Amino acid sequence: GLCAVIATFCFRSIKLHGLRSYTTQRTFGYFVLGLQPNYWYWELFVKRFDIILVGIISDTFVAPEAKAKLVLYVVLSGVCLVGQLACSPFVDQNSALADRLEVAGLVVRFLTFAATTIFTIMDPELTIGVAVASGIAASICLFVLMLWSNFGYHFVMQLPTAGVIRSLRRKVDTGQE
Repeated sequence: GLCAVIATFCFRSIKLHGLRSYTTQRTFGYFVLGLQPNYWYWELFVKRFDIILVGIISDTFVAPEAKAKLVLYVVLSGVCLVGQLACSPFVDQNSALADRLEVAGLVVRFLTFAATTIFTIMDPELTIGVAVASGIAASICLFVLMLWSNFGYHFVMQLPTAGVIRSLRRKVDTGQE
């Protein structure tokens, strides 16, 4: 409900003032900044709809059994991953970093749900289960490490000394002294 109200006001502001206007950016910048102009709705509709569907699968009797719910989670995760890969809605800043991080997170989500579903349905031996669970845990740790390393890199590059390093690099690249 609240997302629909926000989306309605955002759409109205875009229609009246334009997507890149001060009014729209100040009021709805959290939802539209960082997205390509033709995908301004991505956070308001696609990502929120994903969250709503997870809630519906979890809290209703759409799928009465736990195994059926897990299968629906895998399908939903796969659809979200394919949608992200097909659209790449984030701006192509920093070598499409936001799209790459989003895809990595969705891959980890898909693998986690898929492995959980397979283990719940097939009930493998303990050693196989531990090995695959360790692999999933490692992929989650790698994803978190990737997030923090990218955050750290961009944080360091914003420091005042990073400007000196960039200007020195530019001088070396252009051959200036």
